[in-house]
Amino acid sequence: MIKQDGTQNEYVWIPANVDNMYTEVSTPVKLTGVETTTSIYSKLRGVTGSTPGGNTGFREPDLVVGSGSEYDAVASYQTILGASSTKDMADKMVAEYVEIHDSIEQYGGFYIGRYELTETKGTPTVEKGGTVITQQNWYNLKKACMSLVDNSDKEESEITAKTTMIYGNQWDEVVAWLATKEYNTEDSSTWGNYNNYNDSVTADKQVEGAGTKVFEAGASENWKANNIYDFAGNAREWTQEAADTHTRVTRGGDYDFSGSDVPASNRNLSSPHNGLNPNFSTRPTLYISSTEQ
Repeated sequence: MIKQDGTQNEYVWIPANVDNMYTEVSTPVKLTGVETTTSIYSKLRGVTGSTPGGNTGFREPDLVVGSGSEYDAVASYQTILGASSTKDMADKMVAEYVEIHDSIEQYGGFYIGRYELTETKGTPTVEKGGTVITQQNWYNLKKACMSLVDNSDKEESEITAKTTMIYGNQWDEVVAWLATKEYNTEDSSTWGNYNNYNDSVTADKQVEGAGTKVFEAGASENWKANNIYDFAGNAREWTQEAADTHTRVTRGGDYDFSGSDVPASNRNLSSPHNGLNPNFSTRPTLYISSTEQ
């Protein structure tokens, strides 16, 4: 576990191999609705992954534009993420994706937030005891994740680390890693804030109020797996994985369901402009800038 300089934000190192996470092709493929291309895209575990630009299935990196002018193609959502057009948004998405690939390739892993994203979208943290951010759309949550490390006054050559919203293939790597440590990622009832948690554990592990609300980050040691809190249950977590024409993917489950119905490995879909759900949050990833550019 590391603590971000000058903050109480905490991250956990996840060992990973790019060969398990990425497909690399010699002929670049276009993202949906734009001329922007990528030569690498995610291998996704537990589902049949699709190629970016197909506008079907599970895939990343890719845009979600609905009929062609919705979601990522809406100027107000682009502005949230500092993009000036749909193509600019796609260009920035691919650039970030490639940076993370290069970092994992060089360093053999990445950092995941030890906690779900906390406090407010304008002043986000990743802190134990913090209020988990909910009722925000995908765009606001991604911007909040990106702002955890402030690189605004730095030249690119001075930047040592960046943060962003976790990608689907990164979530898959954490699930696979936890499974090797004997956490049940297909039925997470015994290690997450679910409505069946107290019925699934012995009396000494029960948590008052489990399954009734989103708790503050890291509320119970019983909801920690390999030093990561609330990866199962509590709030569902947005990722950058795209699905079909109008949805992105949330992972894990939330307090209002059972750990067998929506375990840590679970995928669910929602429109990225959905900012009303009190059960949805996200988790950041931190990656070290690669020296092999």
